[in-house]
Amino acid sequence: MAIPFQFTQGDTITWDLAGSVNYANDSVTNTNYTCKYYLRSINGGALTITGTNKGNGWTFELTSTQTSDLEEGKWQYQAVASKTGASDEVTLERGVLTIDQSLVYTGSNPGKVDLRTDAEKMVEKVEAALLAIVTNKAEEYTIGDRTFKYMDIGELRRLRTIYKSQVSREQRADKIKQGKGDPFINKLIFR
Repeated sequence: MAIPFQFTQGDTITWDLAGSVNYANDSVTNTNYTCKYYLRSINGGALTITGTNKGNGWTFELTSTQTSDLEEGKWQYQAVASKTGASDEVTLERGVLTIDQSLVYTGSNPGKVDLRTDAEKMVEKVEAALLAIVTNKAEEYTIGDRTFKYMDIGELRRLRTIYKSQVSREQRADKIKQGKGDPFINKLIFR
C-alpha cells in the first residue's frame, strides 16, 4: 500500500514502501538503509516520518495527532533512503498529496466551513458582479485587484466561462477519483 494521495486531518495513516535499487543498480533495502518521508507545504509546514523495517522495505505511520496538526491543502513529499555509515542517499519516491479539512467538531456550535474550490468562489463573485452591473445597482464592481465597469460585461462573461469550465473539470476529476466514473463519458453512453 503506497502513501495515500489524499486524506483528512485527524486520520491515522499507514503505508509501506518496498526496497529498491540506486543509480548503480545496487540494492536499497532496510538491511543497510534507513528511509524517511519528508512532507512540505507551500506555507512552510514540514514533517519527517521515519520508517520501520517491514520485509526488505519500510512501513510508515502518521498518527491522528500528527495529521490533526497538518494544514489543509497540497503537500509535496519525498521518500529518501540513507545508507548507514555512508553518504549514499537515494530518492525512492516523490509526489503531491492533498490534506482535507476535518469536519469533526465538539460542542453545539460547529462554525462555518467552506469547502468550495477557488474556481467555485470566483464563479460566485463574477456572477454577483454581473448581477450588480446589469441591474444598474453598481456602475463598477471590484473582484480582487480588478475593477469592472458597466462596459466590461463582456470581460466578466468571459471570466465566468473560464471559471465555470474550471469548476466542471474539477468536478469531473473528483467523480473519477471517487470511483464514480467519468460523468462526460457516462453522459455520452446513456444518451
